[in-house]
Amino acid sequence: MSLSTLVPELVSRILINLNLNDVRALSSSCFRLRIASEPTLYKTIVISRHSLPLLSILLHKPQLAAYVRTVKFLVAPDSQAIQSCLSSLEVASLALAQMRGLVSLSISIPPQSSSTVLPIGSTAFFPDLRDLQLSFKLDSHLVEFLTRTPGLTCLKLDQAEDIPPQASLPPILLPNTLLPNLTSISGPVALVQALVPGRPVSSIFITSGNLTNAAVTQIGLSSAAISTLDAKISSAPIPIIQELVISAPHLTHLRLATTYDLWLDFFNVVFIDQVKTVLSGLGQLRTANIAGLIWKWSALHVLTHQPYPPFPARRDEDEDGLFSIHSQFYFY
Repeated sequence: MSLSTLVPELVSRILINLNLNDVRALSSSCFRLRIASEPTLYKTIVISRHSLPLLSILLHKPQLAAYVRTVKFLVAPDSQAIQSCLSSLEVASLALAQMRGLVSLSISIPPQSSSTVLPIGSTAFFPDLRDLQLSFKLDSHLVEFLTRTPGLTCLKLDQAEDIPPQASLPPILLPNTLLPNLTSISGPVALVQALVPGRPVSSIFITSGNLTNAAVTQIGLSSAAISTLDAKISSAPIPIIQELVISAPHLTHLRLATTYDLWLDFFNVVFIDQVKTVLSGLGQLRTANIAGLIWKWSALHVLTHQPYPPFPARRDEDEDGLFSIHSQFYFY
């Protein structure tokens, strides 16, 4: 029996177990297998400078765009790529509007580009979109797009370094009904403060800006228990941890990097014991990384690993030797 004579359901099951190159080969063998292969071939697409013409194909063949579930839009920040990207933004927006079955969307484009690549027309609606990663800042256009993604659970805004900090931008009005199912957020501290309150966010990754006591109070307004927090601070860690005990008592994983000078404290047993005592107030904590000092607890909150200070050292000691001791005690 020829493969081309099988019912479409069986062909689809066979194609699932083949690698993409084999599926492409089959799709070129006959018309029937080409049609049967299309859902597999277009389920995940990657758009780069060299594959920008694919956007026009998907725009003019909505039956193919309907198969797309994952899109990765990656354009390198070189001058030729930027020019190609800017000239294709409108086509990209129109093509994305056809992909109503999207589950995951990742757009990493040069900062000269903008959020206008996201479709906000009357037909743009993405009820199944769960993961969204973008390389540009929150603005009114992006907010309008987010109103069309009611099922979104994970949002990542990875701003380029030459984009002004979010805190310096004019405030954006965020509807209370925006992103009702958001559980994970990654981005600037101002974005986190704006989106976490009232939403079921449990995982927070702050990529720029410093976590402050005021920000901790804001993230404590999540409608779900916060289990994971990764952030940077510019102050002493103990007051921040004390605020977390109040605002996020259900934390299981905590990482706080810091620009605060803790050099002498690294060799201070009293300071390390103080941090451990404050961390013990987080009764569900499993791992804590405070400026490189590592603590681990078992499921029953029994301490299984803690840092021990090396021998006292002076700042003018050999740097290589000092850091080798430092990493031995504090880092994974």
